[in-house]
Amino acid sequence: MFRTLRTHWKKSIFFSCSGGFLTKYLKERWDDRQLMRKFCFEAKKLGDFPLKRGEQPRKVAVILNPVAKKGKASIQFDKWCAPLLHLAGVEVSIIRTEGEGQAKEIVENFSTAENPVDTLVIAGGDGTVLEAITGLLRRSDALELTRRVALGVVPVGASNTVATRLFQGESGSVRNMLEATMAVIRAHIRPLDVIKIEAEDSPKPPVYAAYQIRTGPFQDVEMEIPKYWYYGPAKRFLGYVTAGLKGVQRSAALDLQLEYTPPCSGCSRCQGFLAEASPKPSAPEASGASSDSSSSSRPWWQRWFNFSLSQLFASSRSLNKRGFGTADEETVDYSKVDNPECDRWREVFLFGTTDLLIRAMGDGTLSITAGKNQLPFQEFVSFGRELKRRILTFDHPLVASAFKAQRLRVTPLSTPSGQQRVVSSTEQQAEEEAVLEEGTGGKHRNVTIDSEQFELRPFTLTLLRDRIRFCY
Repeated sequence: MFRTLRTHWKKSIFFSCSGGFLTKYLKERWDDRQLMRKFCFEAKKLGDFPLKRGEQPRKVAVILNPVAKKGKASIQFDKWCAPLLHLAGVEVSIIRTEGEGQAKEIVENFSTAENPVDTLVIAGGDGTVLEAITGLLRRSDALELTRRVALGVVPVGASNTVATRLFQGESGSVRNMLEATMAVIRAHIRPLDVIKIEAEDSPKPPVYAAYQIRTGPFQDVEMEIPKYWYYGPAKRFLGYVTAGLKGVQRSAALDLQLEYTPPCSGCSRCQGFLAEASPKPSAPEASGASSDSSSSSRPWWQRWFNFSLSQLFASSRSLNKRGFGTADEETVDYSKVDNPECDRWREVFLFGTTDLLIRAMGDGTLSITAGKNQLPFQEFVSFGRELKRRILTFDHPLVASAFKAQRLRVTPLSTPSGQQRVVSSTEQQAEEEAVLEEGTGGKHRNVTIDSEQFELRPFTLTLLRDRIRFCY
């Protein structure tokens, strides 16, 4: 046998590699099926649970981007996500988008009077999630609507940064989709911080992000890596090697001016946007009155037993959404709290930075990390390879400067001295029309907002704490 393998070594290597890939593929499919089976039993168990008197079945509206992931999004949703929702007894209405930007228009014009729903599910990639959240928070009744309707996300797109942050499994994996769908079924709702992004020189309305903003040479390479798909597992390594040989880490480095205010737990100086931020549960008296009227027809001993239980567990229900403190803490009068550091802007200059990452940490702060400058080729490739596996923290070797903030202004500098670039009136008009437009839209540097590319221009970020309610 050894002699045969030695004689036909090319065929032996080919069939060994093919057998290894086939075994791995079958193992992954088997694991996916077993996980689907487990969640189907759980969804059916929740669906068979009897409803209370007067309680209506849950209604969910799904905004599905069928062309996401090269047209596979609709197939993936119908195969893995829709069966779980139906087994759980959820009434599902699907709204399919037909073009870029339509998800934003659908959410802006969505009528809860004509289509009353409990949860609005976004089935797509990061672009669809960004459009839906932006459309929701641009509405005139956004504050009231976010109190009544929760958001869910089903990651069936090519890029799923937001879903990967919230749920288990790799981006686009079956486990990631199933975990996200079960979060909608279980209805575990928690508040989520949102980043408000405003262009300083544009009259256009703001854009809202759920996770991060990033710019710099590392992010430029990350957006180019999918083009090397034919290299398989080695595409990330070869992408950074190619960019490093071209000197991207030096030629694409950024000069930025950052102005920020430190984090604040709430005071009279920031009361304006704090009041805009937190959706509180609406009309508790009305819900309590309906429950009292429905229980009035029950025997006296049932009413007394329910009343005793409500008094016994009152303290546990008084916890807020995050599980920190009680509901009494939410009624703090911030107009009587003074924090002189809240609106005091501080300034930081970054010259030749290779990475600027801004993230909503979920603790009421923005985390800002700036990468080192003058990175040699070997370190650029080494750090780039591990970016997907390791999140940048303050103690990461790549990080040269790090701090936390509540508001942040980012101003790109054309030169280290801060002199502005001189452009003609035609170029200036073309640039103004491209400010924070979806897509790359121009020859200038880009910034990614939840993995979607925008043109890098001066902009201001404001963290809106607990702005939307999310299923995760």
